[in-house]
Amino acid sequence: MQLPLFSGIVGDEAAEFRRSYPLNLEPLAVDNKISSGQLRATAGAIPLVTGPGTDRGGVYWNDMLYRVMGTRLVKLRRSGAIDDLGDVGGSGPVTYAIGPDRLAIRSDDKLYYWDDAALTQMTDEDLGPCHDVIWIDGYFMSTDGTHVVVTELNNPLEIQPLKYGAAEEDPDPITGLLKFRNESYVLGRYSIQVFRNIGGSGFPFQTLRGATIPVGCVGNMAKCLYADSFAFVGSARNEAIGIFIAGAGSASHISTRAIDDELAKVEDPSSIVLEARSSRNEDRLFVHLPGKTLVFCAIASKVLEQAIWYEAQSGVGKPYRLRSAVEAYGKTVVGDTETAQLGQLTDTVCTHFGESAQWRFDVGLLYNESRGGIIHAIELVGLHGRAPTGVNGSAWLSMTRDGETFTSERAIPMGASGQHRQRLQWRPRTSFRNFIGLRFRGFSEAMPGFAACEAKISPLAT
Repeated sequence: MQLPLFSGIVGDEAAEFRRSYPLNLEPLAVDNKISSGQLRATAGAIPLVTGPGTDRGGVYWNDMLYRVMGTRLVKLRRSGAIDDLGDVGGSGPVTYAIGPDRLAIRSDDKLYYWDDAALTQMTDEDLGPCHDVIWIDGYFMSTDGTHVVVTELNNPLEIQPLKYGAAEEDPDPITGLLKFRNESYVLGRYSIQVFRNIGGSGFPFQTLRGATIPVGCVGNMAKCLYADSFAFVGSARNEAIGIFIAGAGSASHISTRAIDDELAKVEDPSSIVLEARSSRNEDRLFVHLPGKTLVFCAIASKVLEQAIWYEAQSGVGKPYRLRSAVEAYGKTVVGDTETAQLGQLTDTVCTHFGESAQWRFDVGLLYNESRGGIIHAIELVGLHGRAPTGVNGSAWLSMTRDGETFTSERAIPMGASGQHRQRLQWRPRTSFRNFIGLRFRGFSEAMPGFAACEAKISPLAT
């Protein structure tokens, strides 16, 4: 019999069966005639250059890649050379806004401009703390958490205090700004209001009545453009947080019960960072939590008609290192949360800046209508023997009869480079009287790719 790969089932201490998503294995919707899809090791990163500090985010502007590394704004040239452009201070992720003749950078609640010649800090006291910034209709728009502030049309270094705006439909704190389809979205903690430019001598934007989304966002980095809309983490009043995709005056909840449980564990939801990556006919939404990253696959979810998620980490149980992917110079450049390196995101390796990452997945529970059974053989069917030269990976199998406690692991080789006929077979010859679950794990440097899990089972004698 063939067992499902894309989401397993485990039990917890609250007597609840819950979904277990693959770790560092991306579900691919492909009809390979073995099954409707496969699990493949997620993309890795090859080191490119080392900068002046840990990466905090990047943007491609005027045919150049800009990133903030440590406290320095830098330009990465096609040759790999790094130009240090100046200090923007602070720590944590930064926000960029692209104007016609300058780039705005929000760092540590301060606003800076780079005009391709000099780095300038916005010093107008009427700005206040800059929690977020966007460019729209000739203005740089920012927020201090209470007001919406715009610069002067002919002078981005000047702000008139009489041109402050506010999200008046709901007095919740403003957590961020976003530009979508040439309209400005003011994200509050419990609602999202849409503003449209109407001109005039005062604040030039007005709330678009009837377009307010009754769900808000938890933080200035917990949103991003995604899948012809935008995604965000948030909630309505008196509701637990979830992950949403915005619609016309509404929002669709895309996170599952298991994903919402992971969000509930985050002590400071405002620290959550969203990132969108689109490549090879898949739109991925990366939800970076403090300890792990949750990834939603929109195209695979549509094709397979179920919510497709997986988890991403680096090493063994460490936060996911590959952040802030930007397309530049014919490659995808990512930062590293642990070092001052920049790297190239690629499917040709599955290591993270040289570090192997653990993969793991559970399959659905085996149940034989309370009659139990005997497991004679288990096989992972796929494309084995794809490891780089010199790598001899192993796959481990463990089992659970209560959903929580797993047996000792049994390891078998995954095949060295070129051993394409290698088969991953276990012969546990073990029995179960109620149900049993299977867990597989290994390390990404062996380039795992699985299309099916086959089990040979017979019923217990009655």
